[in-house]
Amino acid sequence: MTDDGKCRTYSGPIEEQKWAAKLKANVITPGYDSCIHGYSMNEDLIWNYSFTETVLLTLTGEIPAESDRILFETALKFLLPVSVAEAPVHAGVVARLCGASQSGVTGIGAIGLAEQARFIVEKHRGLLEWLDREDKRLPDEYHAADDEERRSVDVIRNCVKQAGLEINGLEENPSRISSIIMMLHACGLRKSEQIELSIVMARISSITAEALNVEPGDFRDYPIDLPPFRYQEKS
Repeated sequence: MTDDGKCRTYSGPIEEQKWAAKLKANVITPGYDSCIHGYSMNEDLIWNYSFTETVLLTLTGEIPAESDRILFETALKFLLPVSVAEAPVHAGVVARLCGASQSGVTGIGAIGLAEQARFIVEKHRGLLEWLDREDKRLPDEYHAADDEERRSVDVIRNCVKQAGLEINGLEENPSRISSIIMMLHACGLRKSEQIELSIVMARISSITAEALNVEPGDFRDYPIDLPPFRYQEKS
């Protein structure tokens, strides 16, 4: 404030720079006839393309080939089941038990899923680098750990074969999550962020499904004493 009570005027880096006057829409054109990367929803996408194809268009900027649609949809199906034993769903169920609204349950679960997806992709960063090069055999850390996991990967491999498709590396004894990442990579999702988003999108319904089957406040059906804890007095 100046001596006469008026506010001082300062000029800093924000004031000195010339800024855009509007937000830039890079993917979605707003309006009742929204466009995704230039493709009209009302006149084109809604009539000619599936939800899966439209999501891929959003992520890649291009209408996917039929093979890409099949791989993406198959990968999402295999990613979808995530049980209450895993932190994101568990957190959503606990939130529901504590009386959180559905928006609260979804928000808590989504944050958990986003962190889980980030961890998964970071753990498989070497796999993504290998998929871009394919100059050596699949690194050992991305191999299936046991026969049960191999049987699960066999199902994934058979789905790909029945669709008449091939994925490099799928025959090299990959782990289950590695084989799913291979599918996502093969359908054009090469960035870590795209794969993280795919994991979150596929799994968010698992959180809602589990939470909606829990009654708020019904802690008698929740194993609150697992692992057991006991109160002890100091001797």
